[in-house]
Amino acid sequence: YEKALSYNPNFMPSHVGIGNDYLFMDRPDKARESFQRLLELARDDRERRQARLWMAASYVHEMDQGRALEQMRASYAIAEAGDDPVAMSADLVRIGDILLYTGSPEQAGPSYREAVDVVRRAELPEEVKEGAERDLLYNEARVALVLGDLETARRHAEEYRAGIEARGGPGETRRFHELAGRIALQEKDWRRALSAFEQADQQNPIMLCLAAKAWQELGDEEKARELVERAANFNAITFDYAFVRSKACKMLEELQ
Repeated sequence: YEKALSYNPNFMPSHVGIGNDYLFMDRPDKARESFQRLLELARDDRERRQARLWMAASYVHEMDQGRALEQMRASYAIAEAGDDPVAMSADLVRIGDILLYTGSPEQAGPSYREAVDVVRRAELPEEVKEGAERDLLYNEARVALVLGDLETARRHAEEYRAGIEARGGPGETRRFHELAGRIALQEKDWRRALSAFEQADQQNPIMLCLAAKAWQELGDEEKARELVERAANFNAITFDYAFVRSKACKMLEELQ
């Protein structure tokens, strides 16, 4: 990363990569120095929003909900000033995710719904609006699961399945299997959960932890430890890792 920057100080992926390396080293303050540098060098709104996004991720790694939300709201303000409804909606979804995973699930739903409202009001292609409506079903199902409302989660998951069968793509299909696995976990149907997670996004460290939970419940701690170790040492740049890294590290310690 440093070699690339020696040729081009504005090579933004290097600033993101260096920041994430520091996060993996449990040095969030140093990570934020890289993301601040990214913000200072940003040449357009997309790069400014990217800097804010990763700044938010650094705070999620520390489970600092307040500061993470401050950064995402700053990103939203950039998108709003630029009259970019797609970016505004994406930021609201990310705000909902932060609320969902950092202990405020009851506040996540309104953020997800506002994200769809932004798209509904905008002059966007109909397929974009339909996709946002499907995303809302997925997100509402996740909220219901965290709140322990299995009936609502099942209903939204079934509506989501019907929607993606008509118009969805492979990514949405993987997200349906994620929902099915989460529902099966709450129903204590460990084998069905594992079958669903195998069809979900294998590049998402959250899925690794969920599958590990199912294996642990089945009494296979070796398999659980294998998956948790992969999650705890997940060597990829993804915002979702912030939601699960500390949990995965704690699970790994317990399984040693």
